Amino acid sequence: MPSSERRHTLSPARQSRRDAIEEEFRSAGRVPAVFLRLITVEGFIDYYLEMRELYPTYEEAYERLEDFYIDFTGHRKYSEFSSFRRVMTRWLRDNTNY
Repeated sequence: MPSSERRHTLSPARQSRRDAIEEEFRSAGRVPAVFLRLITVEGFIDYYLEMRELYPTYEEAYERLEDFYIDFTGHRKYSEFSSFRRVMTRWLRDNTNY
């Protein structure tokens, strides 16, 4: 029998934990569309390209966008501006239709 078809019996503790996880997901509600866009490379770049014209420097626009990302996730998306720029340059090069 393939492992994907293997069945096992859940102990009461595991069943309780399973129920708790399922309730956690059910009660979480919808993730805001703005966050779903922000967590993708394309979405982060889209916001950055728009925001960089709205702040005194490109780096300030990037840092503000990181602030929003941190508000949602608790951590940065990129370690620093230069690493983001490398990712963005590569992404824009590989997505020439953009």
